[in-house]
Amino acid sequence: MADGQGIIETLDLIAHRYRKVLPRRAVASLRAGLRARSARTDHEADARGVIEVAADTLRAERKRVKQWTIRGDGFGAVAPGLEESYRRARDGMILAWSKPKASHFHSWRRHVKDHWFHVRLVEGRCGDRLLAYQQQLEALDGVLGEYHNVVLLRKVLASDGYLNRAETARCLRVVARYQRMLRRHAELLGVRVYGDKPGRYVRRVGRFWHDDRPHARAGAERTTP
Repeated sequence: MADGQGIIETLDLIAHRYRKVLPRRAVASLRAGLRARSARTDHEADARGVIEVAADTLRAERKRVKQWTIRGDGFGAVAPGLEESYRRARDGMILAWSKPKASHFHSWRRHVKDHWFHVRLVEGRCGDRLLAYQQQLEALDGVLGEYHNVVLLRKVLASDGYLNRAETARCLRVVARYQRMLRRHAELLGVRVYGDKPGRYVRRVGRFWHDDRPHARAGAERTTP
């Protein structure tokens, strides 16, 4: 499954970043244990038919989506949803800062991803002026995804007994160090991405949207000396 492979990739990154601190043998043993764990998880998912159930669910939802009706037109039709996705991600950020629990960071990431998808939908109507913002969202999602992998890796280290006690303690200290670095990075990116209040953010995007209309561009060209 994706989480299993993600944890292994995170372990490899940590092993490279802190190669002077982490013993190679311990890393190799942990990696082997994670691979075996991932294989067991995949096998159990296949046995339960998880993929088939998900595929059936998506097919059913596709039929329902075809019946959706869109009310409204222009930016006014998308502005409320855009503001709501921004607000949820911003509130999630504030909650993760004030109460830095793993579940709060995971929830923040889900809201960031929702908002990122929303921005990708409107970016094409904004004259590419949201491209840099979209890239910041993508970077923030990546950092929060890595943070989630680290949380899972710490749980595995603490519970699965792949290493002896001394090796486990050393790995946990290094992983906690990396986790603190990711948290600081996420906070810095969050300030850049969600510095505005939701209403102000949506008004700014609205100006981009309206300035990119054909008649607005033509008017700007006529007034350009």
